Amino acid sequence: IARAEALSINQNTQGLRDTLVNNIARATSASPLRDSIASVAARNVKLGNGLSKGVNGDSIIWGGNLSKPTAIATTAANTFAVTGLQGGAATDSILTVDPVTGVVKRRSANSFTPSVSNGLYTSGNQVRLGGTLTEATTIPMNSNNLMFTGTGNIGIGTASPGTKLDVAGTGRFSELSLANGPSSEGDITNLNYIKGTNDLLFSGNNTTTAHMYIANGGNVGIGTISPNAKLHVNGLIRSSSGSLASGNGYSFGSGGDEDGGMYSDADGTIKWATNNAERMKLDGSLTVYSQIYTPRIQGTSDVRLKENIIPIDSILYKLNQLRGVTYFWKKDNPSGYIFGTGREYGVIAQEVQKVMPELIQIDSKGILTVDYTKFSALLIEVAKKQQRELEQQQSTINDLEKRMRRLEEIIQSLNKK
Repeated sequence: IARAEALSINQNTQGLRDTLVNNIARATSASPLRDSIASVAARNVKLGNGLSKGVNGDSIIWGGNLSKPTAIATTAANTFAVTGLQGGAATDSILTVDPVTGVVKRRSANSFTPSVSNGLYTSGNQVRLGGTLTEATTIPMNSNNLMFTGTGNIGIGTASPGTKLDVAGTGRFSELSLANGPSSEGDITNLNYIKGTNDLLFSGNNTTTAHMYIANGGNVGIGTISPNAKLHVNGLIRSSSGSLASGNGYSFGSGGDEDGGMYSDADGTIKWATNNAERMKLDGSLTVYSQIYTPRIQGTSDVRLKENIIPIDSILYKLNQLRGVTYFWKKDNPSGYIFGTGREYGVIAQEVQKVMPELIQIDSKGILTVDYTKFSALLIEVAKKQQRELEQQQSTINDLEKRMRRLEEIIQSLNKK
């Protein structure tokens, strides 16, 4: 009977103990009574599957060998966290989770090689930026900035950039500002600004006022944003070299070439035109294809600049070979020049060329021209020759008059006798 009672007590005690352990495990707040009951109960509890007794056998701790597959279910509210982990080394193992079963496994860190692509590459167990792009890639910036710091350079199309931004090829910008100082000085501090209309506007001094404007059609404006010629300057032009011509020449005027204004040929000849006709040119000498109105024309004639000075001889003979004529200019002529429409007075260049070729010049079109100013020297000599002849004639006349008076006196004396 005693043994039966003892067995009954032990069984009841075991049931009570199990009940206490379960209640303690579900307890949410610590208390001395709970700790005491747990300590007494833990001494006689059989543990397994990852649980073990404490050092004194009076507590239950998590830590032991699993004896069967075990799962710990978590929820969004009830998560599982491990704190207080020690730092590891590159040779340590890492934990991985089977995506199908959820089983946690150990794997050597050195054997972990991530799969990277599209601008990324691996070095050891590191993932680095700097691989080949395999697809079109967009980085949304939202309101954030993307910055590159340091002393290095950025190259596009080159592996050896020599400046902060080195582009080997062409670039396209909807707008571009080039600053020459900190951002506090303004976006445009020195040189240029590119409009989204494909026109280029260069400005400076921290302003958007146009200093030079290159229109999409190719016209360039200086001091204007509406250039209507290849070069349109709103202001004065100054050349320190004293020359404006280069390449195939230049043009100032309403059109260009022979439309009107001043222009130059590739050989440097400067020409002036109106109404699609050349009026004047300068190619070492000045040629004017119309009237010149001036109160004075002076030519260089200093004796200190001359040598081999010889008086003009046979002047009358030479002039007698020429004709003074009146004429009208042809409208359709081989020179293409446009002259006046009134009656003109002059000489024939071909006739002058035969007796005084020094007075003739031939222009680039083969047209003969006469230096009429040189006729003044001829007229001087003619006038002097005629004056000498008049003086000789006057001397002869005076002598004859004396002789006539003498004869009259003789005749009168004879008549008186």
